[in-house]
Amino acid sequence: MHLIHERYAGFWIRALAQLIDSVLLLSLVLVALTATFLIPDTMVNTIVRSIIFLLCIAASLYYQITMPASVYQGTLGKYWLGLKVVSASGGRITVKSAVLRYIGLYLCASFPFLFLFVAFSSRKEGLQDLMARTHVLKMKKKNVFASPAPMQVQP
Repeated sequence: MHLIHERYAGFWIRALAQLIDSVLLLSLVLVALTATFLIPDTMVNTIVRSIIFLLCIAASLYYQITMPASVYQGTLGKYWLGLKVVSASGGRITVKSAVLRYIGLYLCASFPFLFLFVAFSSRKEGLQDLMARTHVLKMKKKNVFASPAPMQVQP
């Protein structure tokens, strides 16, 4: 299988990818915090809970920043839906661009109407894409090993 560019990814598929990522990250936090609440409540355990909570935040940050800059070119939600985050030149983004995307994403979370940039932009760019000069593309799978069309015999 080989991936080829199909088109810019629109609002709804990007929202679904974000929902998948949110469920994954929330699951991690819930498992970690549930485990800490099984420990009797003492001052030391309160500190341990706080540390685990901070580690969950750090893991989320790491995930949201490193995955788009990795060979997957997006978070697991984007990867599973066939989306790729690319630079303006079409290549893999840098960690700096991923940080800018992350900041833009959280600005949008603070002011949800900013997510609508994607719906009305001609290139389906969100605020985070504009800030980091990136695009999110919907990739189409193309089978490079497909048999060619039958040859026609000329009389």
